[in-house]
Amino acid sequence: MRLLDPDSAGRSNVRILSISADCIELSSPISVLLGTHVQLRRESSFLLGEVRRCRAVGGNFQIAVDVKDAFLTHWAAPFHPGLEVARSAKV
Repeated sequence: MRLLDPDSAGRSNVRILSISADCIELSSPISVLLGTHVQLRRESSFLLGEVRRCRAVGGNFQIAVDVKDAFLTHWAAPFHPGLEVARSAKV
C-alpha cells in the first residue's frame, strides 16, 4: 500500500482480509487517516482508492478502502480477456 497524500511518503506491506465489488478490507501495521488516497499493488494490477475506515485491531489496523479505479500493468495488458474486444472495436 502506498499513501498518495502529499504530506506522506508512506508505504506499507498489507494483508487483504476481504474483497467486494467496491471495497477492500486490509490489515496494516500503520494507521491511515480517513480520506487518504492509496495505491494498492498486487502482481499485474494496481488499484486506486480512498480510506473510509481505519481502526485498531490487536497490534495492527483494519482499513477499509473504497475502490475508485483499477489498472493492469503494461506487461499484463496483452493477456487481459477484454483487450481483443477493445482492439476490434477501434477498427
